[in-house]
Amino acid sequence: MSEIDEELRFAPREGDGETIGLVRLGVSLSNMYRRGAQLKRLVLLVVVISIIICTLGAFIGVKILITRPLMSLVLGTEIIGRGDLSHRVKIRTHDEIGQLANLFNKMAEDLSEKQGR
Repeated sequence: MSEIDEELRFAPREGDGETIGLVRLGVSLSNMYRRGAQLKRLVLLVVVISIIICTLGAFIGVKILITRPLMSLVLGTEIIGRGDLSHRVKIRTHDEIGQLANLFNKMAEDLSEKQGR
């Protein structure tokens, strides 16, 4: 692509129409295209990094907020299933998993009271 995009020619108004001079007016588009390509690469990099961070955040969030409390409930179920009715599950959330843990502990307490332990 040429550095000069336009060329203007001026001719005299009167006379034989001979060109008496030349004025060039140009704008370099190569610099604009180069900066546009740099901007595209930067936007792509930001998008890729954002996707990676969001994916890692979601993975860690699911692991901390869902998997660990559920594994604690599974372990508690195994312990109580082996006969240790004094075991209680320690989950400090106030969401549905926390409600499930509280009900689980209430169930273990009720079973312990009914068996006289």
